[in-house]
Amino acid sequence: MHGHHRAAGHVTVRVLDTQGRPVPRAQLTLVDRGGRLLGQGEARADGSCELAVPGAAPYVLLGGATGHLPGTTHLKVTGGPEPDETVLLLREVLTARGTVVEETLYMPVPDALAVFMDDTGKVAGSGVAADDGSFEVAGLRPGRYTLLVLHQEFEHWLRPVCIGGNELVLADAVLTRRLLSCQGVVLDADGRPVADTPVTLTDGSGLALRERTDVDGRFVFPAVPQGLYALGVAGWAGMRRVLVTEDMGEVEVTLHDPTNTS
Repeated sequence: MHGHHRAAGHVTVRVLDTQGRPVPRAQLTLVDRGGRLLGQGEARADGSCELAVPGAAPYVLLGGATGHLPGTTHLKVTGGPEPDETVLLLREVLTARGTVVEETLYMPVPDALAVFMDDTGKVAGSGVAADDGSFEVAGLRPGRYTLLVLHQEFEHWLRPVCIGGNELVLADAVLTRRLLSCQGVVLDADGRPVADTPVTLTDGSGLALRERTDVDGRFVFPAVPQGLYALGVAGWAGMRRVLVTEDMGEVEVTLHDPTNTS
């Protein structure tokens, strides 16, 4: 220990984490109530350290260690025949890990954003899922959080989680594809609505949705996952490529229009 005052006694410090385990190599600093540096020390393998003190008085003990949040405690040295003892608790800084998959085939969802929010709604940490759907968020304090997982093609996913001890691996986030509306109108060569006509929406995976036009030639697909589709109308050899997004407009198909063919 390096001090700036003549020692009149000493205090024994035990540095522990929240699980009661010793924190070796923790760096300790002792100051008086005025902030003057009195001494420094390093915890041994069992978390213990002896610090010399100038005499009986109140002091402030500061401590820190790799992988832990800084900690402080107030201690009062009595100056009695037995050494004074105190415990300094240091909270662990944790890394949370998890995976993001979609609910149909449990395939990974790359680029999903995992956000940890505390009880006040403040963002405590975030990470982006890799190609295999895994994510990692470092620097979290032990405690309760809300885990929010976001991706533009899927519904938001929320779950309360508790981080602490050895429970660093979280349950998988299983995302449901966001369903959007695709609507439009079918017109003939003269611009009149084509009623009661089958309309199909297909993608490359084999998904095929079918609706019919109403008396005004209008059709609605109410629950379509975001993506690129081919729109077809019965009796018409052409196809219209349609990108279904949250802000898409109405699709107009004129059966004689050569731009409708792919």
